Amino acid sequence: MSARISLLLFAVALALGACGSGDAPDTLYGKWNAGLLDTERAFALLRGGNEEAAHEAFASARARALTVIRGLESGAFAAEPDAHRLPDRMGAMIRLAELSMWLGMNDPVEFRRGARLASRAVDEASTRPEAWGVLGAIFLHAGLWDRAADCFERHLELANPEKRTRVYDDLILCRLRLSERELASGGLRSPGIARRHLTRAHELATGGEPRPDLSTALERLNLQYAGEANPAVERGDDLELARIHSRYGHLDLCKQKLDEVVSKRGVVGEVRWVVARYWYEPGGTREMLEKADQVYTDLLKDGTGDSGGRERALAGRIRVRRRLGRTAAVLELHADAKDPGPEVREELARAWLDRAARRDAKDFDGWRADLLRIEGLLAGDLPDALRADLFVETGFQSVRFGDRDHLERLVAQFRRTWPEDRRVLLLEAGVDGLRQEPLLPDELGEGGNEPGETR
Repeated sequence: MSARISLLLFAVALALGACGSGDAPDTLYGKWNAGLLDTERAFALLRGGNEEAAHEAFASARARALTVIRGLESGAFAAEPDAHRLPDRMGAMIRLAELSMWLGMNDPVEFRRGARLASRAVDEASTRPEAWGVLGAIFLHAGLWDRAADCFERHLELANPEKRTRVYDDLILCRLRLSERELASGGLRSPGIARRHLTRAHELATGGEPRPDLSTALERLNLQYAGEANPAVERGDDLELARIHSRYGHLDLCKQKLDEVVSKRGVVGEVRWVVARYWYEPGGTREMLEKADQVYTDLLKDGTGDSGGRERALAGRIRVRRRLGRTAAVLELHADAKDPGPEVREELARAWLDRAARRDAKDFDGWRADLLRIEGLLAGDLPDALRADLFVETGFQSVRFGDRDHLERLVAQFRRTWPEDRRVLLLEAGVDGLRQEPLLPDELGEGGNEPGETR
């Protein structure tokens, strides 16, 4: 939370420093500055632990921002002497989105409004770094770490160098949360993915304040790595050691061990699969992915000896062909796979989501056909957290296709199954949009008045 406070306070300080103290409060620019002062007061109250008073100050700032937006829309401000110092309408809307987010910490309706405003700002002003920063903050507070990180990275690409540091803390937090999530998931390559997130966080933190949380996370990961690798070294199990090196992102060490194994045993049996899964796939070049695809295809043709071996080979082929952009071929071959296990279910569900994402937004019937497949796969045996992640992705697609019925059912399911998951607020924001709920509230403040005014 402190990072968001510093971000908005930076903007407040710049604006207040430019305006002086003599601006008339009855002008539109005077109201804008009064809103900045309300915001500064709200953050001071937050730091002091007075959340109720801070909420009132944020509400006052939001009401003044609405007044400015309506004044900008009417054009009535044009004759005012400070009219040239006002923000444009999009700048005011972006500010309103951030204020709604802060009000939304205790008010779901406001949070949803902030999400819609920020999404609209990114759609209409995709080159404005502040729009990406606010949308990233909303994703962060909703627990959608990956999308938040993408937004903050986009902000860094667009922002002036002197303004980039405002989102560093938020982006570091996202990378930390993503690394924690990866490690908790227990995925095959989760430690290596976690290491990438932590490495990026460390790059962002270089030159700033010491970050003991980063140091602790990296130390914990290194201890875990040593705890897995040392027993394999003692046993002389080079194949297992190659797996471990790959899982933790040390592909050079993985390659060294695999070369030793291949020189002794050849590329046969289990070695074939390990080479594909732990060397070719992480390598990620098109040539290496093609080689992995060939290995998985050969394993499926040759027979792998047990259903588990076939499952992992089939999942590997689907995963690799998705990365090669061959989703249509994957679905043509494997859409009706019999009794797929969890790994194949996940990969097929992601393939159907890929297909939906490539459809024209007007192809509602095609989307519904894809959705039927996805829901069938998610009804099977999958980890609960993974199922929730994939349902969220279907929700974002529902917004794109205007599928209000599915989105409302999904919100109800989230409320029942994952009641503490704040991502449901983003799904509900999508429902508000499809219901064409007003993006701006009719009232300006409590009781319909701007603070300090009467009707």
